[in-house]
Amino acid sequence: MKRFTAIVFNPYFLPVLPTILLAIILPFNFERYALEVKDHYQENDGYYNYYADLTNDGYSEHIRIVDREDGLVSLMIYDHQGNLFFQWNFTGGTRLFRYSNPELMILDYNNNGIKSVSFLTHHNDSILLHLVEDITTPEKGVENRFITAVGPGLESSFLRVITGEGEDLNGNGDKEFVFALVAGFPRYPRNVFAYSVKENRVIRSPESFYKFRSIYQADVTGNGKMEILLNGVSTANVAPYEHPYHDHSNWLMVLDQNLEFLFEPVELPGVSNLIHPKLLRVENKDLIAVFELTPYNDEPSIAHFFDTGGVSQWTVQLSISPRSMHYFEDGDDMIFAFYDRPEGIYVYKNSIENKRFHPSIALQTPNIFDINNDGRREIFIPNPSSARVYLFRPDMTRPAGADINVNLNSRRRQLVSCIERPGEPALISYQVDNDCYVLSYGLNPAFYKSFFYLLMIYAGLLGFSLLTRRIQRRQIDKKNRVEKKITELQLSLVKNQLNPHFSMNAINSAIQSIREKETDRAADYLARFSRLHREVLFSAKSVRRTLGDEVTFCEDYIELERLSFENSFDAKIHVAPEVDLNIMVPKMLIQIYAENAIKHGLAPKGSGGLLDIRIIKNNGELLITIKDNGVGRNAANAHGKQSTGMGMGIMEEYFKLYHDYYRDRIIFDIEDLFDDKGKAAGTRVRIRIIFVGK
Repeated sequence: MKRFTAIVFNPYFLPVLPTILLAIILPFNFERYALEVKDHYQENDGYYNYYADLTNDGYSEHIRIVDREDGLVSLMIYDHQGNLFFQWNFTGGTRLFRYSNPELMILDYNNNGIKSVSFLTHHNDSILLHLVEDITTPEKGVENRFITAVGPGLESSFLRVITGEGEDLNGNGDKEFVFALVAGFPRYPRNVFAYSVKENRVIRSPESFYKFRSIYQADVTGNGKMEILLNGVSTANVAPYEHPYHDHSNWLMVLDQNLEFLFEPVELPGVSNLIHPKLLRVENKDLIAVFELTPYNDEPSIAHFFDTGGVSQWTVQLSISPRSMHYFEDGDDMIFAFYDRPEGIYVYKNSIENKRFHPSIALQTPNIFDINNDGRREIFIPNPSSARVYLFRPDMTRPAGADINVNLNSRRRQLVSCIERPGEPALISYQVDNDCYVLSYGLNPAFYKSFFYLLMIYAGLLGFSLLTRRIQRRQIDKKNRVEKKITELQLSLVKNQLNPHFSMNAINSAIQSIREKETDRAADYLARFSRLHREVLFSAKSVRRTLGDEVTFCEDYIELERLSFENSFDAKIHVAPEVDLNIMVPKMLIQIYAENAIKHGLAPKGSGGLLDIRIIKNNGELLITIKDNGVGRNAANAHGKQSTGMGMGIMEEYFKLYHDYYRDRIIFDIEDLFDDKGKAAGTRVRIRIIFVGK
């Protein structure tokens, strides 16, 4: 405990807590990275913006899609200086699409260094594919390529468009455009497609009414080609009797390079559940982990493990029931992010034990790109609950956030892309319906400044603490010196009070009373003598006492002196009713002047003496008057009776030290009294006590 106390009250530790408190209260920015809105503007209805480096020169071209009212879609592409390459017009519209990934399929499909731009439109009940092969020519590469028909009711629903990574599926050297179309209430299509430009051929996955939400590409078979796994949800639109692959269950579906089932789909029963299949390396063996999430029922969420042939190996129950999840790769590390509404995102790195938590951030569909050209891909996530967007490091750490003035819960269309600039950090283009933002990302310049300012605050508080400590020590040293001096004066007073001559006179007077058989009187004197000495001894370490105790002490002392001087004088002590007897005053404040009056004024007079002590309250001050009708100071000096044994100089020093210690001011003056004939008639002492705060 002593060691703990020593640490807590150490002057170098004391500023730590207020520094931490100020770090919390003041607007310091301790984020290592910063995401900042550089520009915000309003786009026209039906205008959508995307950026990509199509010419491989390091600069991103500005791709603009215009969904026109006349039933056409315009594609306009500008260079990084704002010069228009060409405008291409295509049949159809895009308004009934909902995109899970970028709207455009951008791919250098024939490895000639120029990326082609492909996209889909809907026209009546048909889905059409269009492609601009070379943006430097006005020629259209592909126009109105029929992909599939859509079930009835698209106008009152939507069609989810999912774009994937281009892949050489047929081995002809050119990559195919891979995408998926998933209808809601129209029920079809719910297929993955691949389009070969070279062969002008479309292949599609087997018929299925399973409603998947995204596709995940991985080399399941280890042949160097990517298979496709489907992330889905069981929405219960198609009954089990209507089709073998209905949506009252989830299905583990893996498609090979021909978009055929790699193995017979595995049913995972349960309505409203979500599944996320991922290819994992477990104990040097490739396994398909299927995370089955149950946010809408009381069943626990489960991770199923299958071999690459679809045979179940084991299951593991998850400790949380998240609403969604995503999986990222950061080098050799596996990053799992689970969203548990409304708490936030739980992030696991490589194992379930290595957990981090990002509170109050929703895990929406992430967009992943290398924003700072370091070979690692950052993760961009909008957060509808706070109207903020976040950019995470590749391992889902250090989220940098920026506020946007958009209600993301009501948004219909989002486009996220990267504006690349050679020699400079890339920018992020983020369009939400008509609101367009340009954001920058990088090291936070306020990060180190915040720590510097915090260090300065700590240094300032430490300096203040050390200065305060030094001042306190000086005050304590001064206080100790004052206490020591007061104690020395006090000892002098005690020595004076215990004067053997005074004590012997008092005892002899009591004995004399006993001899004269005045036992009551003797008992009274002895009781006073005992009370007087007890007060002196018990209060030896005290500098002050109550006014009531001081008055009682004086009464006892005066009565003993009257006995010693054979009642040659009388004494009166009057305390006004308004005076508070509990107020603290210096010890012997009254007694020392009463003693002086008796020894140097009344004793030489012989008889007829009177000591009159009055205590009143005057304008908030305490006024004490000690008056005697003795021989006066001049006569006392003439008889060689100078001072009181202490001297007025000691009393002045005593009062000064008392003021330094207790702040109460004590002012006294001594007045010689004369009768009408100018003859000495005594002395009067007036004492004023001005109490601090009184």
